[in-house]
Amino acid sequence: MKNIYVILSAVVIVIGALIGGSIAISKRISAQLVVVKVDDLSPPNCVIGKLLVPLGKIVTIEGQVFVATQPRAKELDGLFLLQVLSVNGKKLVEPCVIEAKNLTGRVKMVGYESGEFAGVPADASSRILPVPIDDKDFHFDSFFVILKNEPASQP
Repeated sequence: MKNIYVILSAVVIVIGALIGGSIAISKRISAQLVVVKVDDLSPPNCVIGKLLVPLGKIVTIEGQVFVATQPRAKELDGLFLLQVLSVNGKKLVEPCVIEAKNLTGRVKMVGYESGEFAGVPADASSRILPVPIDDKDFHFDSFFVILKNEPASQP
């Protein structure tokens, strides 16, 4: 499951390159790995997030909070997650899931998706002692920044 974050990060960047159309891909190392320069992640280019809109774009999302109970993904077990059902009033073909801190039930929020790199690179343990305590490999996390809560519509 740790590697899923690395794969999702690569997918986000590739989707941004394909949909955004303006991110310059500097080098293709293999059939699966695409290298993108950090400078290409800044405007006027954009990175498309899990909500299928550019990171930093103000949107209204609506969804249902649930508690993760996935025996195969211990790091998710017990987390509150939000299944996003619509973005800007448009129902998503495939709902996406984001972490939902301090939320319960059906929610509607105005905000934007952002992200950051986190975790520890795979070769860190061979270079430093003690190894930083982080159970996740180096990856990109996206998250939703809430600007305003609104009354949710009933399902």
